[in-house]
Amino acid sequence: MDGYLPGTTYLVGAASGVGKSTFVLEKFVYNPLKDYLLGNHQERDPYWILFSLEMTRTQVYAKLVSMFIWDTFSEQIRFKEMFSRGDNCRLSDDRYNLMNSPEVNDFLDILDQRLFFHEGALNEATYLKVMDAQLKNFGTFSENTFTPNNKNQIVGVIIDHMSLVKVSPGRGSKKDEIDAISSVSVRLRNVTKIVSPIHVAQFNRASNSDERLKQGMQEPSSADFKDSGAIYEDSSVVLALFAPNKYHLNTFHKYDIKTMGQSFVACFLLKSRFGISDLLVPYGF
Repeated sequence: MDGYLPGTTYLVGAASGVGKSTFVLEKFVYNPLKDYLLGNHQERDPYWILFSLEMTRTQVYAKLVSMFIWDTFSEQIRFKEMFSRGDNCRLSDDRYNLMNSPEVNDFLDILDQRLFFHEGALNEATYLKVMDAQLKNFGTFSENTFTPNNKNQIVGVIIDHMSLVKVSPGRGSKKDEIDAISSVSVRLRNVTKIVSPIHVAQFNRASNSDERLKQGMQEPSSADFKDSGAIYEDSSVVLALFAPNKYHLNTFHKYDIKTMGQSFVACFLLKSRFGISDLLVPYGF
């Protein structure tokens, strides 16, 4: 898929509870930001506009800070531990001090500078309004053209997730609303050349049907997006996540799922307009 590029539309899908939001935050926000902060690809000057329709800003920041702490201090502080949620999840004094270290505070300042967070409902009109206001920070619109301040820049626009958008008054269905928002994303991608929409979608219910499972057809396919409007066709790259543990599989493509459990997630490259597709990449969560 040639990495994370400007002017490219990405679609990431999975069943509920697989980790698609965490995957997108790591692969499309944290890793490119870390690369930039290390002095690489400075011309990209990455920024993000995040429409988080499920997680709060605090929850998103907590996931990104957890990744940063692991990379910086080799300490694993899980999301639940940060908020002292659940049994045996109380945050110790040492870990509390780690979370309030100068390095973490500096990282939070960088997130504030580079990640615009939209809170609230989202429909086509709201999407257009927010994007129009935000893109003025990165260039100038003139009729149907856009002149970027930096033609090599990348502005990631994340919608997480698409099935939670609100239907506009007078519009027939949520599918129509998703199509309208996806069409706006494509138009902004093509006009600005620096916007990279990243749409997150939940698989339709047929992906978990008993008949499909009986036939051993658990692996994701393009059919899992069929109830999500035109976002599959509008995308340059489509990634689908699959958690074998959710289907009680002991092995998957020779991986020992019985031992690895929910920490194993398979990423399928279902579509790429830049080269080969139908690839499987294993991930440890």
